[in-house]
Amino acid sequence: MKTRAALVLLTALASAGGASSPRPAEATVLFAATLDELSREAGLVAVVTPTAERRSYWRDGRVVTDVVCAVTAAIKGPAAPTALVRLPGGVVGAVGQSVSGAPELPAGVPVVVFLSPLREGARTVLSMAAGVLPMAAPGGVVSVLPARTEGITFLPGRPSPPATVVVPSQGLPLATFVARVRAVAP
Repeated sequence: MKTRAALVLLTALASAGGASSPRPAEATVLFAATLDELSREAGLVAVVTPTAERRSYWRDGRVVTDVVCAVTAAIKGPAAPTALVRLPGGVVGAVGQSVSGAPELPAGVPVVVFLSPLREGARTVLSMAAGVLPMAAPGGVVSVLPARTEGITFLPGRPSPPATVVVPSQGLPLATFVARVRAVAP
């Protein structure tokens, strides 16, 4: 009887699409963190311009990509003229590995990044893509825009006081952003 029940279940799953072709897994789940928390945790908060200099390789059974970024302005923490930023995913030979919610650092596009303290010669972006804030200059005023967090599901973080560093959807002037980050994480 158990065999018949299992067969009925498998048939039902197959007809409902449960036995369709495999799809890539897409799930990155993080505890939500405010920009205040990221500012305090970061070893370096900076405006960087990623270069085309990048290298993907295997590390601990996963593909990672190191990107050389020119540091335009250090907002918090000591900065050298360049920062080596390690991202999850990349392509090594014929093998590509993509990570949902991973930060993207296209060459030549300036962004604000919240980076970990230096470890093994490289830094990682805190909170995946939530730790990279795009920039724009509408009307000639350089502004920081909200992070693009597609591919990330956020779980509620720990209760915290109202955030000081908040980037509204229309952006926040860079000078205001810098002042607020420095106020919460001197």
